[in-house]
Amino acid sequence: MEFISKLQQIFSIYLFVAVTVLQSVTSEIKLNTVLKRHPPGLESPTKAWWAKEITPDVYVAGRLSERQIKYAAEAGFKSILSLFPYADDEGYNFGGEHLPTTKEAERVAEMAGLKYATALGPFDDWSNLQSVKKVSSVLATLPLPVLAHCDRGYTISFGVLMDLVNKTKLQPDFATKVDAKVFFDMTKVLGMDFNMDCTKETLANITGEEVKSEYIPKLENEPEEWYDFWLAAPIHKNWYIAGQILQSHISELKQAGFKSVVNLRMPKETVTLLNVKEEPESHDPASRQTIQSLKKNIIDKKKPNTYISPDSPFNFATKNPEEFGDEIGYNQNLEKEAFQKQKFPYYHMPMDPNIPFTTTWFETYKDQLLEASSKGPVLVHCRDSSRAGYVSVLIAAVQYNKDLTWALQRLAELGLEVGPKYRKDVLKTYKAILDKENINKTGREEL
Repeated sequence: MEFISKLQQIFSIYLFVAVTVLQSVTSEIKLNTVLKRHPPGLESPTKAWWAKEITPDVYVAGRLSERQIKYAAEAGFKSILSLFPYADDEGYNFGGEHLPTTKEAERVAEMAGLKYATALGPFDDWSNLQSVKKVSSVLATLPLPVLAHCDRGYTISFGVLMDLVNKTKLQPDFATKVDAKVFFDMTKVLGMDFNMDCTKETLANITGEEVKSEYIPKLENEPEEWYDFWLAAPIHKNWYIAGQILQSHISELKQAGFKSVVNLRMPKETVTLLNVKEEPESHDPASRQTIQSLKKNIIDKKKPNTYISPDSPFNFATKNPEEFGDEIGYNQNLEKEAFQKQKFPYYHMPMDPNIPFTTTWFETYKDQLLEASSKGPVLVHCRDSSRAGYVSVLIAAVQYNKDLTWALQRLAELGLEVGPKYRKDVLKTYKAILDKENINKTGREEL
């Protein structure tokens, strides 16, 4: 008994030290953003992982499809703000997926229960002071949270950030202080370059201060205008992440300059479905995707069948082939075949979301990750972008010789929390790989 008691004491001391170290490491992180970012996707990471948080009340995106408008509503957004109008003859497609005109988008938004508004006229200059005032004026009328969008998420980001700068200048008690320096800190996190005479002139006009050269970050994104595939989130240089991409995205990825895709999903997982509640990842989703199971998980039973499609027999989706879904759920083989058909380099590195992220997993796939990187820009994806974030930040740190503090900073900027209360496994693995002083002479990890 005495021996057991001593073991318990030793374990208690070890646990205390471990938690203390975890707390001390995460407490050193200082965000460049003025607000702590939340996990991607608002209330539904699998449906709205592509929406990028500026503040907890305003997110930005590129031009939305009908499905994305509905996903936005199911993720908890209350309003959609389009920077520009899209005329009846300005219908467009993204890799073959139809992008609605303003009239079509308004109809879909109404069906989804969203308020829809447009900020500017078709010929307005998005970068000038008058346009900033128009964006601010319309934003003030919309129920929160708002999903604001333009073609690629770039110009609307400027408008939303300028709204924060303007409020900082005009409202002494405005909580979110954004001056010229903080503006550029935030654009760096977003991976967007606003170092242009027109944008700097508007920024200076609003703040009343000179835009100093030291404020302007040096961006190293490859490709530079990665937001041609705006759904991605930049990590560092040629590393990007996403949630589940669509079949129609493959051609857009090629055109945007990406050279390979890494898929971290298990061979069989659940698939995202309209008007169906989000559930944890499962390797055996067959029971979930039966009609009876789906009926138990409907988000809004009052939705008409036409919410899904004009001829849908149900008011909820039963499959999602665009996201490589079959009759059971997500099917990795379908995604693999789609990429092979277009001769696009594709790597499958299954990462179980239900077990800890370990050094063993990372070392198993490290060489393949670096091989993908050698081809050029890489998009790493999973179901909701979280696994992709943990892996991509770590491999970018290894490839470009970044330290633990940098890696934890990037995770925080992505809204991916790690620490003593959440994802301790990720922090442990990061420390083992990146913190050289954390490895003792035997090569074994110490907390």
